Amino acid sequence: MELVLNSYSITLLGFSLIAFFLSVFVYHRLGSVAKWFSACMAVISIWAAGYGVSLGQSSLSDMIFWSNVEYFGIALVPTIWFVFVLKFTGKDYKLKRPTYAALFGFAVLTLTMVWTNPLHHLHYA
Repeated sequence: MELVLNSYSITLLGFSLIAFFLSVFVYHRLGSVAKWFSACMAVISIWAAGYGVSLGQSSLSDMIFWSNVEYFGIALVPTIWFVFVLKFTGKDYKLKRPTYAALFGFAVLTLTMVWTNPLHHLHYA
């Protein structure tokens, strides 16, 4: 794995580190609603770091590997953000265990489709 850093990857990696450290700070300092915001920032930092490393790769197999790492953040951001918004607005009384399972089930389904793509080629050609 040869990492060739360019300005895009350096910027993404730098800001992903900043976002991750801010998410850790928010998680430990603020209340329960902010913990969901912290989780969202953490998965966004995974997304940005995976994309930054992917941009610096020279072989296709390494790019695909880091794209798969990146998809961990891509799949979880909408769900975590939705839960954060519901909790922030006080509408979290609608969130029960089956609702959480359904919401995060879509993220798991997306990750499964991306990570098993060599078997079916439905996501990438």
